[in-house]
Amino acid sequence: MAIDFQEHFGVNAGYAEELFLRWQEDPASVDPEWAAWFIKAQPEADVPAPSVIQSSGQSQSNQPSKPSGPVETEAALAEPLRGIAARIAANMSASLELPTATSVRTLPVKVLDENRRVLNAHMRVRALGKASYTHLVAYALVRALAEMPHMQSFFELRDGKPWRVTPKQVNLGLAIDVPTPHGRQLVVPSIKGAEAMNFRQFYDAYQELVARGREGSLGAADFRGTTVTLTNPGGFGTHMSVPRLMPGQGMIFATGSIGVPAENRFMAPQQ
Repeated sequence: MAIDFQEHFGVNAGYAEELFLRWQEDPASVDPEWAAWFIKAQPEADVPAPSVIQSSGQSQSNQPSKPSGPVETEAALAEPLRGIAARIAANMSASLELPTATSVRTLPVKVLDENRRVLNAHMRVRALGKASYTHLVAYALVRALAEMPHMQSFFELRDGKPWRVTPKQVNLGLAIDVPTPHGRQLVVPSIKGAEAMNFRQFYDAYQELVARGREGSLGAADFRGTTVTLTNPGGFGTHMSVPRLMPGQGMIFATGSIGVPAENRFMAPQQ
């Protein structure tokens, strides 16, 4: 019985599947929480035994190996996608089956910037850290969804018929760059029940989730149940992006770069 990683982890299915493959090769190579989840999800007959899998550092599998390397011709080089890259491609293909609409807005941020300065002045005096623009935008998004829960309703087919499903709480997914054995990867863990938090609680939950992501200590539960995702391509200078909506979610909120509009950057100041 194969595990449906897409059903359990959504956009993070590739990350979970890669951990699963590592676990199959060496059960001690993943966090105990992940190992426990894999054991529970797999039939007993499929659970790897360390004494069988590991012997002098080599796998004892008798399965014939399949050709999996690059295939080069005079015209092109073809390479198979694996792990997270393969799952991203599958997720993007699945997203084409969802009804979507995209809205792009340009907003003034003067009030946001001024309030952030006031907030950070209070936080600095109390040694509470520093709030970024993303903290404030994320919390504003959570408060808006608490007032308008239908904005995170998602599309689902049940017995071939279309349904609208509205989650009863806001589980805000945050795109985080995390280290893996194959380089850094983007994953989306979520803050659970964010609509019930005040700003201090939300800020602490946000910081704790990011810290555990960078330490590589996120567990299986952190990736499940996401209802809406915040992505921040503006940090890379992107003015606008159109992220792909994943099955099981009703909204992806993308923030672009903050700055003076390009058409105004070289205007002479008024005298």
